[in-house]
Amino acid sequence: MQQELIKEKIRLAFNRSYNTYDSYCMLQSDICNNLVMQLKKYISSARSIVDLGCGTGNSTKQLIDNFVYEKIYAVDIADKLLAKAEHKLAQHNVDILHADFEQTIFKNHFINLAFSNMSLQWSISFANTLETLYAQLADDSILAFSMPINNTFFELKDGYKNIFFTQSEISSMLLNSGFSIISSSDQFYRSPFLVPSAALQSIKMVGANCLLGKDFQNGLSSKTKLSKVFKREGIYSLTYHIGFFIAMKDSKDAA
Repeated sequence: MQQELIKEKIRLAFNRSYNTYDSYCMLQSDICNNLVMQLKKYISSARSIVDLGCGTGNSTKQLIDNFVYEKIYAVDIADKLLAKAEHKLAQHNVDILHADFEQTIFKNHFINLAFSNMSLQWSISFANTLETLYAQLADDSILAFSMPINNTFFELKDGYKNIFFTQSEISSMLLNSGFSIISSSDQFYRSPFLVPSAALQSIKMVGANCLLGKDFQNGLSSKTKLSKVFKREGIYSLTYHIGFFIAMKDSKDAA
């Protein structure tokens, strides 16, 4: 029951950002472009591409522009963001799917490229998500994703940020799920702000203000908390430590 409540909180948080996401997602777009450029070193085409956590469709558009494919699917749990994606991608042959990527969406061995930009961190169980995706990937197919890792939002006090895995922890979970790691890298992105409200607004306006711990019902939107959120008064930057991962499901591991 608690997992269902958390999922609903995540969905609502992102749905509330449907009118502001595209105006505040410059960082997410830069990270997506970085992941796409890394991925292009290894593949140029995939029969079926799935964009997991597509949001308003910006990442899907990058995939359309950079890869050759037969079918492409845009998946998200937030229906209002999907409506934006459907409108934005109307001229392209994209299948829009309202679904939870932690659940099985496609038949086994169907996906040739599973792509996710800044979304898989919202898994209730990241390890289970990897296992679910592994089953849906075809032999010798690719999983490429970016996500915040440890030291993200180190400026914020504990209790006002989610807990993120280390790069080595994610790599271990990939290997334990049966993947071979093609590439693993990281990069820091720092966004400075003049006042704390602007810093927290940058999180809220892209829907990422949902806390997943025991206090998950308290998001990062209450003005009464601003003086308590940051570790040091007068320093209101937000640092994102992003991990980039490209992994393969080897044919020798397929059933």
